[in-house]
Amino acid sequence: MNQAAEQLTFNLSEAIARKEQGIQQVADNNEHFLEVVRNIARSLAEAKYEITCDDVRKISPIDPLH
Repeated sequence: MNQAAEQLTFNLSEAIARKEQGIQQVADNNEHFLEVVRNIARSLAEAKYEITCDDVRKISPIDPLH
């Protein structure tokens, strides 16, 4: 392989690695966001003496479809 092809292969590999790192970072951020939002919803529901979907999932004897 010539030097230009090797450099292109390296650049492509680096770009793919950065893309995968970015995807993982977004997934981590989304997970944190959902955790925060669920806690807020749970707090609001508790203040109103209501239950949330997560509470139902925890006590349900079957696995939910979603």
